[in-house]
Amino acid sequence: MKRQDVLELLGPISTPDEPSEGIDYDQLTPGGCTDELTAYLELKYSNDRVTAFRIEEVKPETDLRVIAVHHPDQAATVYYLQGDYAQAESLYKRALQLDEKALGPNDVAVARSLDNLADVCRYQGKFAEAELHYRRAWQIREKALGANYPNVARDLTSLANAYYWQGKYAEAEPLYKRSLQLTENVSGLSDPQVVARLRDLANLYNAEAKYAEAEPLFKQSLAIGEKRTPGKDSAGEGNILADQAIDLKSLEQLYKAQRKYKEADLIQRRALAIDDKRLNTNRPDQLALVYFTQGKYADAEPLYKGTLQLFEKRASPKDPGMYSTLGLACHNLAALYQAQEKYAEAEPLYQRSLQIYEKLWGPNHPGVTTTLREYATLLRKTNRTEEADKLEARANAVGAQPGK
Repeated sequence: MKRQDVLELLGPISTPDEPSEGIDYDQLTPGGCTDELTAYLELKYSNDRVTAFRIEEVKPETDLRVIAVHHPDQAATVYYLQGDYAQAESLYKRALQLDEKALGPNDVAVARSLDNLADVCRYQGKFAEAELHYRRAWQIREKALGANYPNVARDLTSLANAYYWQGKYAEAEPLYKRSLQLTENVSGLSDPQVVARLRDLANLYNAEAKYAEAEPLFKQSLAIGEKRTPGKDSAGEGNILADQAIDLKSLEQLYKAQRKYKEADLIQRRALAIDDKRLNTNRPDQLALVYFTQGKYADAEPLYKGTLQLFEKRASPKDPGMYSTLGLACHNLAALYQAQEKYAEAEPLYQRSLQIYEKLWGPNHPGVTTTLREYATLLRKTNRTEEADKLEARANAVGAQPGK
């Protein structure tokens, strides 16, 4: 089977999320490949039966090496799931090259390969590179499918997130707004995807201290969540309550940042009522958060400690997702100790959390900024004003940079 024969069998490729039409699967046999590109195309656009049949013929010790030659994006996904992001990135780049060679640089299948490459860059903290790939994927889909195609909203969000992670808030805002509008138009005002887009924009405003803009968005998200019922949108009661708790916690923090303590107290009472319903369905870290917000520090502490010990055993800088969770576990326990005025126990945990976040995301990530401010609060409470000033200056410098 020659390269042109495969391309003819593939027929038109409509979108990266839909199967190609006109493929005769019976002709895509293991013996039909004559070169690397043809093998790649056969596997990429064949069904799972053919892919599985070919892989089963390979000896276990050579599986990934052979798959990487003929189908690099499949092998890349294996490495990705194993946390070997550098190897995954290399193979996703190879898959992108093959797509561009076979289909041209502006085919929607190329956009899918760009998404994969951007995602693995993101997990390595390579936000500038992720930004480039997300932007190109968005431009390809918008040109090929139109500005109002549903997947374009996802592309806009991905690119906006890349800006947000770099502190480029001014660039992120119009993309979040477009994504929200498009999602509302396609899915309706009460769809869970709309909730996600509302939070994206609200969190952006919150990071910029634009509380007046953030508040109605959090409230709208909460109102949508309160109308949802278990079973609808495949959501169980635990997930629905968890979503409501997220919005209430965001509103509480927003009011506290503005020193609107009366409003914050009312929101906290609503959050506690939801927490009571969630007690029997939470993971240890989630249950610890419930106890923490209720002021039951003695109950929260062993749960936070257990969560930290668990991730200390599993986390590695080679796995950014797990490593960032370790940073969060340190941060949560530090916040608990600070609330109990156990400053000596809290400080090294803040330091460790900050070290993890900066290694993963760089100095300008919103997570780093938040930790700097909370650590500075601890320093002020221990009369170390000069050190606190330095940390707050670092946090403030991020927001003061041009374009952020």
